[in-house]
Amino acid sequence: MTRILRLELRGMRCWEELAFAPDADVHLLVGGNGVGKTSILEALYIATQLRPPSGVRWRSLIPSGQENGFIAATVANRRSEHQVRVGFDRQERRIRVDDQAPRQGRSFARRHPTVLFRPADLALVQGGPKERRRLLDAVGEAVFADYSDLISRYQQALSARNALLTAGAKAGELLDTWSYEAARYGAALMARRAEVSELLSAALEPAYAALCAADEVLKARYRPSAEISIDGLLGLWRGQLGRDRRLGYTAAGPHTEDWELRLDGRAMRQGASQGQQRSACLACRLAQVALIARDGEAPLLLLDDITGELDAQRANRLFELLLKRAGQVFVTATHDVLPFNLSRRNFRRCRVAVGSFQVI
Repeated sequence: MTRILRLELRGMRCWEELAFAPDADVHLLVGGNGVGKTSILEALYIATQLRPPSGVRWRSLIPSGQENGFIAATVANRRSEHQVRVGFDRQERRIRVDDQAPRQGRSFARRHPTVLFRPADLALVQGGPKERRRLLDAVGEAVFADYSDLISRYQQALSARNALLTAGAKAGELLDTWSYEAARYGAALMARRAEVSELLSAALEPAYAALCAADEVLKARYRPSAEISIDGLLGLWRGQLGRDRRLGYTAAGPHTEDWELRLDGRAMRQGASQGQQRSACLACRLAQVALIARDGEAPLLLLDDITGELDAQRANRLFELLLKRAGQVFVTATHDVLPFNLSRRNFRRCRVAVGSFQVI
């Protein structure tokens, strides 16, 4: 079980200073809008993943008028305990785990899985492939030890190929060399994605059914960019070489793929209501939690103001499912009302106001 034993903030968003020692399984952070609840969840995410949540830039975390920020945390699981310190300014950051620069930040993140639920999750359904691909890769990194390395090596080879596609670049045999390297790691990544998709899709359907108690069926499928092989990717890129040269980058490949969500056979983006889309997003996260908990550490759960968008029945189902598989849980809300049963978990309420944090 991943747990945060201590959190300290200085100069992050609206927090000049915060010291917090979470000592319960579930913490409810209650306060009005704009008082810093989400900032605490972002800091907790950084403490375990050593990077901000997707869509959040380091420089956006620094308060107006200040030059830098600081996060310190004690992060534990069933095997070990670590001291994490993160200092950052508008240009760079300094990350230390037990006073050492981590050689592999993704390895640390994999040992301390964290799942963030937030209103922006609707992009999983309403947005383009990028967010769905991120979900697929997040599960892959948690389930397969080699997944992060495949992503990193593919991105490195792809960057080299893109550099050789720019105007004036003297490509020649180098383009063939880096195309092959990108295809080699890209095909291995695609094969892993196909495995992850099968696992995640199998967990997705029962998660949606349990959440909605409806006859609708939510399914997902991985849509690879080419045949899953080195030759398949090389054939794709040979066929698109003229366009790629005009654009100056590789327009299609594993970095552009989609994981498609369909409800009763209809594409979610066009054929589903807002409520169905919200339920699909929650089901995706539920499936993610279930797979991580099955194959490794029970994840840290960060739930950002999601209960306000759910009716009481759906909220009860959501938390009943989550709390069975979760590690430590942090929930933000604007009202001190809990629509779910926490009788089986050690629980704390925390009152959050501008510049003020109080355990009550």
